[in-house]
Amino acid sequence: MQAEAAREVRALLGADGNQNALFANRQAQTCAWRGDYRCAVPFRREAVRLALKTSGPDHFGVADWQLELAMGPEHLADAKEEAGKLADDLLRRFSGKPAFAGRYAELVLLRCRLHSASGERAEARALSAAALVRQLLVADADQRQALGAFASAR
Repeated sequence: MQAEAAREVRALLGADGNQNALFANRQAQTCAWRGDYRCAVPFRREAVRLALKTSGPDHFGVADWQLELAMGPEHLADAKEEAGKLADDLLRRFSGKPAFAGRYAELVLLRCRLHSASGERAEARALSAAALVRQLLVADADQRQALGAFASAR
């Protein structure tokens, strides 16, 4: 039903309409909720592509969807490099922006998991330690515990 609705809107509003990004994102969420990340990734890529075109790279919504896109490939062995590049780009662009503070710990933990999976434990340790000393770190107890585990890992 989602695919049919997306086709109808695309026909009415054109292929690059912002509403198409919303549909693509919703289809990605449906795939991700089923645990089918291989299905979700192409929809997320399309949502991000359209959002970049309509809202620009500095929009919080675009960053949020890019983080969601990076989290999908994290689960796919053949796409971890893409996830790392997305995470590094988000860290570079949004680390100091208050609008992204609520997702920052999640982003850092994603990057730490990717570093660790690649055997880059020193990088994970340094990134998590730096996040923990941030004065305005927004993180729940589980996130702080996970950051602490990365920061103290040898």
